[in-house]
Amino acid sequence: QKHDALLKAKVPVAFGHFGTGAEAIGIGAMAALRKSDVMIGTHRGFCEYIGKGMKPADLCAEYLGKKGLLDGKAAIQVSNRELNIPALCSCLGGGFALAVGMAFAIKKRKEARVVVLCYGDGTYNQSDAHPAMIVASSLKLPLIFHVTNNGWVEHTRTEDFLPTKTVAARGAAYNISSQTVDGQCVDVVYEAARQAVEHARSGQGPYLIEYTTYRMCLHWSSDKGEYINDADRARQREWAKRDPIELCKEKLIARQALTEQGYLQLVKEVEQSVEAAVEA
Repeated sequence: QKHDALLKAKVPVAFGHFGTGAEAIGIGAMAALRKSDVMIGTHRGFCEYIGKGMKPADLCAEYLGKKGLLDGKAAIQVSNRELNIPALCSCLGGGFALAVGMAFAIKKRKEARVVVLCYGDGTYNQSDAHPAMIVASSLKLPLIFHVTNNGWVEHTRTEDFLPTKTVAARGAAYNISSQTVDGQCVDVVYEAARQAVEHARSGQGPYLIEYTTYRMCLHWSSDKGEYINDADRARQREWAKRDPIELCKEKLIARQALTEQGYLQLVKEVEQSVEAAVEA
């Protein structure tokens, strides 16, 4: 309602596609990368960008068109030259060709780097995915196909259009090593990503890794959610029992790396950093 009122008043609105529920995927997988590695993020990739090293204030500035590789003209196409994060294509799926080209250049130069191409399960049905996987596999490129399967493609349930049940199953058709991983546990995500990165960096070719999670928010900030039914809400409640932040907290406390009081202090610090970033 607030968004609609702003539009009627002709006030510019910055809308968002959030990755709520998939925090462990962005943080865990990017932790396996080096600064020199290339990461092509997504429109729902706050955690990916922060995981690769971007500061919250810089990330907010990109989304609000204040600065960046494209001088504030990138909108949601977040980029960071220093961290090797190229600008996201406006058309989702357009990054497949770019990722293949970058990976080819890296191999041609004999550099010890990899390219990670992040997308959701829906984007892997875009037409460019097919030739990208063919070329990457044929040339044994250091390219990792990073898939976040959150159960939804905009307003469509993944189960309604994914005949292979998993995206990782497609890897066999292209002779690409692949696996499906629990995306709720950050340490599990990290270990799987580490293996994929090691595989690609060592010259063994591309790797397709699919992380399972569930979208704990609507498609975008002004989505009215009219397509959500009772079964969807029940599924969301089940997934909420395995919230990635809570699971991480529990593991850290169990390993005596964090206390309950320390966690509360950490939450406070994070909230303050977000507020400071938006204000800046």
